Amino acid sequence: MGRLLFFLIFFLFLSLPNSSLSSFSFNSSTPLCLSDQSSALLHFRNSFSVGIYFCCDSYPPKNSWKMGTDCCGWDGVTCDTMTGHVIAVDLSCSRLQGPIHPNTTLFSLRHLQRLNLAYNYFYGSTISSKFGGFANMTHLNLTESSVCW
Repeated sequence: MGRLLFFLIFFLFLSLPNSSLSSFSFNSSTPLCLSDQSSALLHFRNSFSVGIYFCCDSYPPKNSWKMGTDCCGWDGVTCDTMTGHVIAVDLSCSRLQGPIHPNTTLFSLRHLQRLNLAYNYFYGSTISSKFGGFANMTHLNLTESSVCW
């Protein structure tokens, strides 16, 4: 009886029109990073110089951060799998140096939940009140982000 039921279901499945079959398929692709978010990330990262000091055992390479590529695949960037919004950024130990400007494009990433800027050298920076504008922020790491040594 079990085999008969299996073959009956299998036969019915094969007899469905192609348009109906598509409704049974699963969409495994994830949305791409939104272009305004990749631009904001690049602008933010490029607003700093890369220092020569070395304060971490290793730092994550950011060679994947290139205009025209999907920022959801960049090192240190995590996106929401449903919407493509950037929800986490990890730039820890990236040897970034310079001030975090209060009008930085980072603050345009409204869906950001986690931000790790630890072990960089953001001299002359104050913690902007705009960090409070991240409604979904649960983790902010600025450990040793002023002077690394």
